[in-house]
Amino acid sequence: MKEENLCKISDYYIFYPKQDQFFVFIIELKTTNPTGAMKQVRAGYEFCKYICQTAKRLHNYPQNIDIQYRGLVLSKKTYSGGSKPDNFYQTDPLATELQHQHLPEKQSINLEILAY
Repeated sequence: MKEENLCKISDYYIFYPKQDQFFVFIIELKTTNPTGAMKQVRAGYEFCKYICQTAKRLHNYPQNIDIQYRGLVLSKKTYSGGSKPDNFYQTDPLATELQHQHLPEKQSINLEILAY
């Protein structure tokens, strides 16, 4: 089965250590149509897993380090009815280590708050 847009990955990656955890934020920017954003976030998740596993192996990091993957989709889309952006993370059904949420574009991003 050929997956459409499989080679597209996310726009930004932020590697953020916080106390005993290490957060990886996978950020996808969309204009008014966030369709396809989760495919790119999932591809970015696989890419970041590869980077983290390689760093653990090459730099002798503890294998049990707690790495949390967070996908953030930011878009200009206006919402009405029940389709508002998420105020909390949802677990991705296709990648259970990945949690994601949709944020409005103009909302400021505070990593201290998003790293939970």
